[in-house]
Amino acid sequence: YIPLQCHNALTFSGTLFAMLQEEAHTVTGHTDAEAAAQSVLDRPGSRTEWAIVKMGKNGALLRSRSEQRTYISPGIPVEVMDTVGCGDSFAAAIVLGFTRRFSIPATLALANAVGAATATGRGAGTNVADAQTVLQLLSRVSQDGSASPEHRLATQQAINHLNSSLSTATRARAGVEAA
Repeated sequence: YIPLQCHNALTFSGTLFAMLQEEAHTVTGHTDAEAAAQSVLDRPGSRTEWAIVKMGKNGALLRSRSEQRTYISPGIPVEVMDTVGCGDSFAAAIVLGFTRRFSIPATLALANAVGAATATGRGAGTNVADAQTVLQLLSRVSQDGSASPEHRLATQQAINHLNSSLSTATRARAGVEAA
C-alpha cells in the first residue's frame, strides 16, 4: 500500500510501466484505467512511453506518450486453470512487441493471448503458454465475427509476427544443429 500523500513522490523512469487494474488506484490515485495510465505519463520526471493497465478477463489498456493515444484490447475468454505466470507472460509479450516495433494493437493482442494461454495451464516455469496455444487463441479471435474489424486486423498482425518469430527461431536452431 502506498499512502495517497506519497503518490506525487513516485517517479516512473522505465520505458514500459504495467499495473493491474486493482493496483491502479494505489499507484496513481485513480480508479479509471485510462486516467491511471495517463497519470503515469504525466508524473513529473516520468520517461514512460507505454503505460499499461491489465484488466484481467476484460483485456488491457495502453496509453502511449508519443502517439498521445489510448488503445484497448479486449480479453480472450478461456477456461482459467491457474493465473500464476499470466502477468509475467503478458509482460514478456509487451516487451517483445515494443522491442520489435510491432504496432501497439498487435502487441496488445499478442500479450492478451499469451496471458490467456498461460491461464489455461497450471503453474509457471515450463507450464507457461506455448506458441501453438497462443496461435490457436489468436486464430479464434481473428475469425470471431463479433470482434471489431480493427481488433481482427491487430490479431492477424499478431499471428503474422508470432509466425515470423517462430520461423526465425526454427532457422536459427537448424543452423546451430548443422554446425
